[in-house]
Amino acid sequence: MEALRDYASREGYEVLEEVADPGQSGASLERPGMDRVRDLVADGGVSVVLAQDRDRFAREPAYHYLLRKEFEEHGCKIRALNDRGDDSPEGELTDGILDQLAKYERAKTTERTRRGSCRRPARASSSATREPTMASSTTILGKVMS
Repeated sequence: MEALRDYASREGYEVLEEVADPGQSGASLERPGMDRVRDLVADGGVSVVLAQDRDRFAREPAYHYLLRKEFEEHGCKIRALNDRGDDSPEGELTDGILDQLAKYERAKTTERTRRGSCRRPARASSSATREPTMASSTTILGKVMS
């Protein structure tokens, strides 16, 4: 979180709100924190939405594209600390590759989890089963300081 605040300060953004989505996966757009971010952007006054990693917005490239276009309609940009591209065609290509890698990573994680569950011997009913916990995602909304 501190890295996001430092980035916002360096780039001249005033932090409007910090939104967290603990335990939510970037595989879906239906997340309470993302709903809040989308509402704030739609209300106007948000110049940029920052996240630690691109896949915190969405792990599905199509969802990432939809969010980017939705936010652009309100004059807002999506930025992540691990962005490697810019608004050039080459930058968009680089970001698209990163988005595809995030999708692949999610698919492989799901496959490994499923395989592990199938191979795991049945446990006694007294054993507590834990659901996998997704990494917490935190987003900062900012506006350009005047």
